[in-house]
Amino acid sequence: MDSLTEHVTPKRLATISKRDRRLLASAGLTSWAAGGVATFVSGNGSGAVALVAAGLAAGVLAGVGRWPTRVVVSGSEMYWEEVDAELKDAQEDASPEMVAELEQLRARLAALRETRGEPTSTPEDYDRQLLLAISRLRPDVRVTSAELLSPFAADFRAEADAGVIWIETKWRRTEAAPFRGRTLSSLLGGLQPSDRLLVVANAIDVEQASQLITQALGARGRVVGWRNATDDDDLLIALNDLLPLRT
Repeated sequence: MDSLTEHVTPKRLATISKRDRRLLASAGLTSWAAGGVATFVSGNGSGAVALVAAGLAAGVLAGVGRWPTRVVVSGSEMYWEEVDAELKDAQEDASPEMVAELEQLRARLAALRETRGEPTSTPEDYDRQLLLAISRLRPDVRVTSAELLSPFAADFRAEADAGVIWIETKWRRTEAAPFRGRTLSSLLGGLQPSDRLLVVANAIDVEQASQLITQALGARGRVVGWRNATDDDDLLIALNDLLPLRT
């Protein structure tokens, strides 16, 4: 490989989660191996080279841990449309478990392509991106806005077969500032004894808020730092804890 060049403005590149990096590495090895075999058994030389290039690009991305918008491998450009198509092809020969994982990876890729990992600029934009993420991760969950805007009520009501939870979002202009949960006292006072609460903030550090919610609600409360699709793993864990999937 002569070069791997990423063509995006260098101010922010979304981080690839550990699980997605493992999936990219696995898909990359599969594509690379398939391309190597195709080189010897197929007359479609360009297709075999594309498989090898796609596998190599996926492997490098898994190692680098950042999402660019396109890459250049040995002078040949590869856009995300091609990477997405390669992941889709990999699903055809994958195990049922791997198919689901790859589909989720493709969905995250689509979400990151839309936002390019940029911070949300308004509370409304943040809420919109979060609701899209919930729909992507748990299609069975139905989310509606609160009927009344009040400091004693959460922003959203989420319902699934396992019950109902309340979702409160906290957006600040600076993601680097820790979210301590100081504004949650009124909301906690308005909850019923059996209510479950998920607090989602666009902050990197939510440890203090998480401790506060755990002390107040125990297993009925969770706090998640969610900024974009790279934080989907944490969001999904919290959703599954509060709204378990029925088997």
